[in-house]
Amino acid sequence: TTPCRKRRAICYCLVRGKRGKESYVQAGYTYVWELQAAPGKTAEFKHAYGPDGTWARFFRRAPGYIRSELYEDNHTPHRFITVDYWESEEACQTFRKRNAHEFEDLDVKCEAFTVWEREIGKFKPIA
Repeated sequence: TTPCRKRRAICYCLVRGKRGKESYVQAGYTYVWELQAAPGKTAEFKHAYGPDGTWARFFRRAPGYIRSELYEDNHTPHRFITVDYWESEEACQTFRKRNAHEFEDLDVKCEAFTVWEREIGKFKPIA
């Protein structure tokens, strides 16, 4: 995972640039979803939604994308949340608009691994 450090309640994430140079980038926008993995499909689900999974690889093509995290509920089987970090809401929305068809195709493909999903919210840091 990519380490983060906090300054005044703002998350700065360590990212590696194209030439291998590391720097801290402010996560100015966080997008959170709750999902229920389909029984018997947990491995495929984790492969699709994990930090190095299908969605994260898709998002890595986007300027302004920082990273994705997947959390599994300790008490409710097959329940997960995904947390996607972006530099800005504009970066996220621009990428989604420019790649709408591919986004939709990937979403449909991943329906085979999920029972349901719901958006928890879109968050920004408190400065």
